[in-house]
Amino acid sequence: MTDAFFALQRLRNSKTAAFAALQRLRSGKTSAVAGVLVPAAAALVQQGALSSSVQTQARRIRALPEWDFEELMRQTQPGGPLDYTERLRVPGGTMVLKPIQNLALHWVEQKKGLVGPLAVGSGKTIISLLASVVLKAQRPVLFVPPTLQIPLRREIEKLGKHFRLPTNLYIIPYSQLSVASSTALLEQIKPDLIICDEAHFIKASSSARTKRVLRYFRQYPTTRFIALSGTLTSKGLRDYAHLCELALREGSPLPTEEADLIAWANCIDSGSQPQERDWSAFAAFSDLRHIADTNRRQDEARAVFQRRFTRTPGVVATTEASVQCSLNLYEREIETPAEVTDALAALRRSWSRPDGEAMESALDMWRLGMQLSQGFWLRWVWPNGVVDHEWLNARAEWHRQVRYVVERNITGLDSPFLVWQGVSRGLLTQPDIIRAWAAWDAVRHRPTPPTETVWISDFLIRDALRWLREHPKGLIWHNDRATEAALRAAGVPTYGRKEVPPLDGSRKGMALSVRVHGTGLNLQYAHSENLILSFPSSGKTIEQLLGRTHRQGQEADEVTLHYYQHTPEARAAVLTARADARYNEDTQGSPMKLCYGTWV
Repeated sequence: MTDAFFALQRLRNSKTAAFAALQRLRSGKTSAVAGVLVPAAAALVQQGALSSSVQTQARRIRALPEWDFEELMRQTQPGGPLDYTERLRVPGGTMVLKPIQNLALHWVEQKKGLVGPLAVGSGKTIISLLASVVLKAQRPVLFVPPTLQIPLRREIEKLGKHFRLPTNLYIIPYSQLSVASSTALLEQIKPDLIICDEAHFIKASSSARTKRVLRYFRQYPTTRFIALSGTLTSKGLRDYAHLCELALREGSPLPTEEADLIAWANCIDSGSQPQERDWSAFAAFSDLRHIADTNRRQDEARAVFQRRFTRTPGVVATTEASVQCSLNLYEREIETPAEVTDALAALRRSWSRPDGEAMESALDMWRLGMQLSQGFWLRWVWPNGVVDHEWLNARAEWHRQVRYVVERNITGLDSPFLVWQGVSRGLLTQPDIIRAWAAWDAVRHRPTPPTETVWISDFLIRDALRWLREHPKGLIWHNDRATEAALRAAGVPTYGRKEVPPLDGSRKGMALSVRVHGTGLNLQYAHSENLILSFPSSGKTIEQLLGRTHRQGQEADEVTLHYYQHTPEARAAVLTARADARYNEDTQGSPMKLCYGTWV
């Protein structure tokens, strides 16, 4: 477990960008995401109206009303005063809205927006379709993941027999919003309501699609917004502070000033390292400085925040599991071949690929470790067999120098990008890194060669095939094109990019891409057994994946996920995902499958 612990720490240091990003924000090197629409408190401070932005934000958030969960849930029961079923149902319709759906539509009507961290399977699709009817929107837009378009069309056909669905709804995949040609897409439609299903698709402030959405709201601030997601956040408040602000404006339960958001995030986020100045800032909202133990103090901060978040008008979070069947997670034991163990040991020792290519960052190191744990790695295929040694050596040396600086964990120089900026701006003047950059800069324009898969052992693929023979109706989930190709070659029905698996209730076993099909699909009617080849380190990713089969409509008594943790890297991924899930549950209030599932 010691090796897994250190692997976990490396994972957190690389994949958890929160701490490094917060440090950059402190130094003013990253643009703010919060403060999209709510007027900056700093302006009031300058006018002498308030003493500080921290007090302003805390005062605003503390003053927000809290709604009575038990009372509102009573009113949203079938036949209750807040049951929207009869109001929205068509003649002859028989479907009845769930209380959680009625509650969401109530806040949509009252607050003209909604933040819905709703558990997978709780009925977000109906909410996303009926919200524009409730608001009488003239030009509503619904953004969905690309893989949800076909299932959504089928759901619309089915739901249209029961409810008055909008006839003016634009349904647009996030992928369309990402391409350069769609820069004017929102301008052309001019929506008065934007609904984001799986709203975590616009959590990253650096992504083109997020920037385009925020730009539109700055230009048209009266546009209303609804954010729905089973996993609203991965690791921190910055994942969804801007979503809360777009939906609820001054009613957002998160700070809309960047400095305050940073301090809150340091006290609450997964993997954060709060300092006393952060606790002092958070004290304006809830003073926990009397708690000496840092871990207990952070647990209390999350509990206080969860209460504030989940009881804010306009926020609807599920508070109990929406699926009645049990969920069990089984470790599948397997013997790791010596060639895999040796390759991983060499990777940890040298920070290099088997062909000698140096890893640039801990993230690259982690990615390669997960590949080797499955028995393969990727090497370059040089055109005409001619190796560009100049390019290769310059790249390797630059990566070594970058890693040396990043590992020193210097504020403002703790990522490869910031190291590059440090060199280009003259902040780093050591001769070795200057020479390395000069050599790499001279050749980095040359194209990177394509890659090919090198298998050092097919032990995992062979075991997956054994599992499928034991569970002929099971689903094998893969993360890599190499394992996808191997399963396809072995005769397993395999579905990856631009391939739609059968959704007609077919009970045949198959292999699915986590990236492509890990969200959106309703597979509960034919499948209840899952095997994942490489456990995602993201709690959000595994929550969505489990939701494909562990959701309403599942008739089996038990849904199972079989997983491997046969290497330190694989064990660390499981640990990190569980920590992510615990953070989500502690702050959002929604039960996470990794938390309430039984680990066997």
